[in-house]
Formats: sequence, structure tokens, C-alpha cells
Amino acid sequence: MPQPSTSAFERPLSDSFRHLSSITKLRSEWEFIKWSRELNDAFDLINGNFWEILCGDRPMPAEPEYAVTSREEVQRYIADRDRISVKRVTQQDLNTTIQDHIQENVRLHERYESILKLWKDQNWRALSLLKSTVECESQQCISGIRNVREAYLKLLSNYGTSWQNAVLKWSKWTAVRFEQDMTPKYFVMRFENTLQELLLVMDPTTVPSIIQYMQFVNSMRYHEGAHKFLATVRPDGDSGSLMKTTYERFFACGPYKL
Repeated sequence: MPQPSTSAFERPLSDSFRHLSSITKLRSEWEFIKWSRELNDAFDLINGNFWEILCGDRPMPAEPEYAVTSREEVQRYIADRDRISVKRVTQQDLNTTIQDHIQENVRLHERYESILKLWKDQNWRALSLLKSTVECESQQCISGIRNVREAYLKLLSNYGTSWQNAVLKWSKWTAVRFEQDMTPKYFVMRFENTLQELLLVMDPTTVPSIIQYMQFVNSMRYHEGAHKFLATVRPDGDSGSLMKTTYERFFACGPYKL
């Protein structure tokens, strides 16, 4: 894999390796908990984004939703915006709006490309650093993986299945709260990421969807803006679709900012 360029705000990769020199090498299940904690501490020293990417809390940026540019769609957009009929949209307004949308889309795409490049650079650096803390034999299971989150989850499923680690993952999942400064999307992502890790180290049947549902409800009980959702709490859907329908209802009950 080619090495990305280092930005002015990043330390050279060689400097970052120095923070990892004393980390416990991951060889087996026995080192996993100690290795994971030390890796977390080292990543926080190097770049806090690295651990967020590894945990899934900073996913690869999604491409933005671009403004419509076809004449028919822009015509309908202007009519809806100005609350007029499509026939009353002038040719001048139509042409001006199309050009405005094209220019805005260019700006959106340039910003997206910049953010995506930064994420890819940080993901690559985090993955390279993680691999340096894993013994050669253990590296085989992640040799073809190019995403640090996927690599961590693979190592977790192979080496992190002890009861001690299961307790830690359970505690991490049940500690997730819908904080006042969180967006609903980020909250659900945090809940899902920690649940994903838990289900990799425990038998999924021990955490059925109804337990997941109750914990989801419990995790937002102190959020002052969640009263509308909490007032209509009820399991809706079978075990296979319960959480999906719960998330949909949760988003539909917003906004959650007071």
C-alpha cells in the first residue's frame, strides 16, 4: 500500500512509532486487554482521531447530498421554495439557480475530497501503528485488511473473547448515554459500535434484541429532549427488525435539542 503524504499537522510516522515501543505485543488472548489499553493511551498521545477511527466513532466520510441541477428538478425546487406554480418560474431565475447549484456542488465536492483524504491518511497511519504492536503470527489474520476498525474487530474476535474482556465490553456498552451535546446519529452510532464489539466476544443469543432495546431506552433516560420518544416506548417489530424499527422511531421523534 503506498504511504500517504504527511500533513503539516501530523507527526512523521517514525516519531509515532516511538510512543508504541513500550506497548505490550499482542501474541495471544492473554495480552489482549493490556495491549488494548496501552494502544488507546498511545493513540491519544499521537492523535486522538486514531482511536476514534478504530472504535468506529469517526467513520469514513460519506459523500454529501448535492443540489439538483437538471432544469426540471431546479424548476420544481424554485416553485417549492417560492411557493409558486412551476409555470411562474422565470427563465432568468431558472438559469441563475442552476449555476448557483453547480457552483455549490463544486464547493461541496472539494470539501468532501479534502475531508476524505485526511480520513484516509489517518486511517492508514493508525492501521500501520496498530500492526506494529501485533506479533508477526497474529498479523496474518489482518494482513489484507485496509481499515483500522476492521483490523481491530478481527483481532478482538480472535484474541479478545475472554470473560474478563466480555465484562469490559459489557460495561462499555451499558455506559453509553445520549448526552445533551450529542446528535441522534452519533448516539446511535456509539450504541451500535459498542454493541458490535460486545457481540463479538459473547454468544449473541445472550444479548437478544429485547435486551438491546431495553438498554437503548435506558441509555437516554436522562436526556431532557428525549421525552417524546420515551413517552411512546414499546417494542415494535420481531426480533430481527426490532432495533431497526426502534432507531427509525427514535429519529422520527426528534428534534432533541431544547
